[in-house]
Parts: sequence; structure tokens; C-alpha cells
Amino acid sequence: MKRSRHILAIVGLLGLSCLVQTVVVRRATTTALDGVRFARYAQEIDEQGLLPTVRAQWEQPLFPVWVWVVHEGLESLVGNSPSIWATSVQSAAAAASVLSVIPLYLLLVRLVGAPAALAGTLFYCLLPEVSRLGADGISDSTHLLFFCVAFWATVEYFWRREGRAGRSVCPDMDSPGENARGSRDIATRYAPGASFWLLPTGVAMALALLTRAEVLVLALAFWVGLCAFQLVPRRRQSWTGLGTALACWMLGLAAVLGPYFASVGALQPQSALARVLGRRQPKPVSAAPTMAETTTAWRLADGERTSFAEKEPGISIRRRGYAAAVSQFVRKLSDAFGYWIGALALFGAWRLRRSRVSISERFVQIFFVLYSLAAIAFAAAEGYLAPRHLLPLVVAGMGAAGYGTLELGREVTAWYVARRNPLDAWPVLQAAKRSPRCQPVGAWILVLLAAAACLPQTLIRHHSSRLGHRGAGEWLAGHKVAGGTVLDTQGWTGLYSGRHTYRYTQGPAVLSDPELAYLVMEKREPGYDSARSRTLAWLIEVAARPVAEFPQPSARRPNQQAVVVYQWAPERFARHLAAETAPFPVGEYEHVRVDRGVRR
Repeated sequence: MKRSRHILAIVGLLGLSCLVQTVVVRRATTTALDGVRFARYAQEIDEQGLLPTVRAQWEQPLFPVWVWVVHEGLESLVGNSPSIWATSVQSAAAAASVLSVIPLYLLLVRLVGAPAALAGTLFYCLLPEVSRLGADGISDSTHLLFFCVAFWATVEYFWRREGRAGRSVCPDMDSPGENARGSRDIATRYAPGASFWLLPTGVAMALALLTRAEVLVLALAFWVGLCAFQLVPRRRQSWTGLGTALACWMLGLAAVLGPYFASVGALQPQSALARVLGRRQPKPVSAAPTMAETTTAWRLADGERTSFAEKEPGISIRRRGYAAAVSQFVRKLSDAFGYWIGALALFGAWRLRRSRVSISERFVQIFFVLYSLAAIAFAAAEGYLAPRHLLPLVVAGMGAAGYGTLELGREVTAWYVARRNPLDAWPVLQAAKRSPRCQPVGAWILVLLAAAACLPQTLIRHHSSRLGHRGAGEWLAGHKVAGGTVLDTQGWTGLYSGRHTYRYTQGPAVLSDPELAYLVMEKREPGYDSARSRTLAWLIEVAARPVAEFPQPSARRPNQQAVVVYQWAPERFARHLAAETAPFPVGEYEHVRVDRGVRR
């Protein structure tokens, strides 16, 4: 296949991905809840500066920094608007999702050839779990972009090291003279230039690691593959070549992680590991009790301490253990593949078993097994697994999905021809086997049908249950003449109101702020049987009155949560504190639990 056709295919896939992301983002009611967290991180960068914020935060910084960059660009182009932070976080996620199409297509070309790569990447653009990443406004799409780059560069290294033209049934784009079964050039099996592909591998892995930690499994698979191939005589490379490969890989990692660790002061192994995993280290000393913990003004009617926990405590429904983890893994992987595409991937993997396996393909198999085991272990320990966590497996399986669809399409075409004219069926099958580039029209019709089957789930309106938060944010934006800041228990209104919005955990520090004008919460939140809910009810009773509710009861759907905007009276609350403040009995606050660390 000529390079111009590859360029044309990539441009077409990018256009399709842009169209899908545009439609999905515009139809989304709000971002995901994690999108609020990333937007807050980016807002802190905008207010406090890049380096001080990155040093203070323990969340992986790459995606929030990218959101901040996108925000700066949008602000310079269209000016400031109430919803600019929501647009920024969704645009940043959508852009990364679109760009991931390029390395994925190049990866699949190496593994299964150009026709199957085109089909597999087409499926990737339309998969519901991939397409929703832009609407969610989360870091997974950015991680997926750099993961795909690292995966492709690693496969390119193994492919060039062996000197093969990709899979034996699919000639490579740069080797048009090879036969359909693929020939091996022993003289170029260990081409010296192959090691230099590990430089971009290391860089991309490091960038992915500054977004999410799942790419560590790809690094483990790379090491396992190198060690395993050294044990096989016909796949072993010289120790000089092995040393060069490892040096290039580590140099790529160091080029990114070295400056990052130096800038945040994570020079010890423990602190460096905590940084890349997004885990805050425990504080060395206990924090002093706050005013809210040591005075009676912050006590509820029955003497219970107020609670400003970020989330409502509840009964966990997580199922731990390996039996439950395997079941959950299978269900979530099916969700990630979109069921129909997953079935085609299984068929493609079954048909590919007949071909001679190269070391690049063996590496993909090693990664798939290791990542599956890691996901099952995580689900067994945490009792939680989401389809988006398994998208790296989707990347590894898209080639098999594309190949399986074309193979099935060839079989269906031959069957159809045989029914109409049995004498024409044999030539059709033989022509397809002799030239894998020549796909019958029926095969591509099946590809388009499988892709179209994804659309009903892909184009749904995401987060429609959060319509009340969107409505409250727009109402606050329309009442800016009143001024003032907002305390939001969830945080969504801050993305659409254009007002400075505090987290609920900051409540004790800001409730007496004279600039605080509104309190926003879901209507159901004060009704739970918990200290947090009773605290919200107490705040409403002391200094808040409802002024708006969204959606209106007459237009509210059963799955939509009502959101209430309360007018906050900081002077009234300050008078309440002044009238009620008295010290706790001696020694009472000594039993207050001190939070010694937060895991993000």
C-alpha cells in the first residue's frame, strides 16, 4: 500500500474522530465528576502559577496542565465565558482522543496490515467507551494517546529488530515485493537502527505515566518480552544490541521524568513513586485541631460534630475476591469492546492463530496477558473496575477486530456467491487468499454495519441525570449582578457559572466569608442518615434560604436529581458563631481523628 493511501486513510479517520467527538461533547449535559477535579487543578495553575501548583498537588500533572494550556488558548480566541472551564476540560480530553487515532493506525498496520488496520481504527473511533472520554473531560484519553505512541514504537522496535514484514498474511506497506506468506530476511533481523525506536518509547511511557499509572504494565511487558526472547536462540540478540536498546529506553524515560522529579523535589525513590502513582505521602506530624473541632458553635443539636466530608458515606456494594474479580473483568471488558466488536475480535484472534507469530505479535500477547492479570488483581483488591480502565486492552485487540471482520466478510461473500453460482465461489476465495489487499465489497459492507451498530450507544446524551447542576450553573451565570462566590457540594456549577466556587471540604474556612453568596447542593443530600447530611441541614437552618431549583418538578425525569440553589447569609452565620462559641470540655477534642494523608 502506498504511503499516500496511508496518509489519506489517517486524514479520513481523524476527520471521523473529530466529528464523533464534536457531536458527543455537544450532547453531553456535564462533564464527569472527575472532570471537575481536573478543572480545579487547572484553575489553581491559572491563579497560583504552574510550578507552585504542581509542587503542591499530588495528582499526576500532565492532563491538568494540558487543560490549562487549552483554556489559555480558548480565552485568547473567544474571550472569557461562564462555561469556558467546562469547554476547556472537554476540549482537552477530546483533542487527545482524536490524536490517538494516528499511532493506533500505525500500530495496527504493523500487526495486521493496512486493510484490517483501517477497519480496526474505524471501530476505535466509534466505540462508546472511547468516544465518551471527551465528554467526560477526564485524563484517560491523554493517557491513551501516549500509551498508543509507546505501544506503536515498541512494536516498531521488535518488528525492525526481526526484519519481518508484519504478519505473514498481511504484507507491510514498505515491503510490496514480499509474498503473502511473508519472508524473513535473516541479514536484517537485528538491524542496529531498531534500538533507537525505544527513545520515543521511553518518552511516551514517561508522559503517559504523568497522566495515569496503567502504562507501567506496558513497561513490565517490555521487560518480560526482552528477557523471554533472550532465552530463545533464534530470537536472541547480541548483548551489545540489548544494552543499546535498554539505554535508549531509559534515556527516553529520564528525559521526561528527570526534570519533573527535580522540579517537584521528589529525589527519593519513595517520594518519586508516590508522585507517579498520584499518592500523597503521610504527614510527618499531626495537624492542630481547627476551630470547627474545638468549639461548640460547630456542633449539631445533639452534640454531634459537623462533617464536611467530600462524599456521602454509604454502604459499600463492592465485591472483593478473585471469583468476583474475574466475573467483573469479563463484563467490563465486554463493555469496553462494545460487545459486537468484541465478538469480532475473538473471531479475528481465532483466525490469526494459523499464522506464524513474530516477536512483535508475541509482545502484544504478553502485554494482553499481563494487563488482564493486573486488572483482575486490582478488581479483587478494590472491588471496583470500570470499562475505561481496560481501554489499553481495546487498543491491543482492535487489530484482531478489524481482521476478524474482513475475514468474516470474505466468508459471507463466498457463501453468497456460492449460493448464486457455485462455479464462481472458488475463484473468489482463491483471489482473496492470494492478495489480502483485495477485499471483496461484502467484507467492507460488514465493517460498515459493525461500525454503525456502535452509533446508538455512542451518540447518547451523557450525564443527563446531572441536568440540574448544569441548570444551576447557568442560573448563577445569569445572576452575576449579585456577585459573590459559591460553595458547591459537588462542584459542577463552577464549570458553568463563571463564579469562584469552593469545595465543600473548605466549608469551615469559607462559610463566614462575606463574599460567599450561594450554597448549592442536590435536594436529596440533607436527607441521608449521616453526619454530613445533618450538617447540610444545619447550615440551611442557620443561614440559607432556597432561591431556585433545577430541573423544575414538572419537567424533571425520574433519573434526574433535583439541585437547589440557596442564598447564603454570611453575616447571619457569623452572628450564630459568635453567640454559640464556647470551648469543648477539657480533653474532648483529643479524640478527634486527624487525617494523616489523602490518596487521590
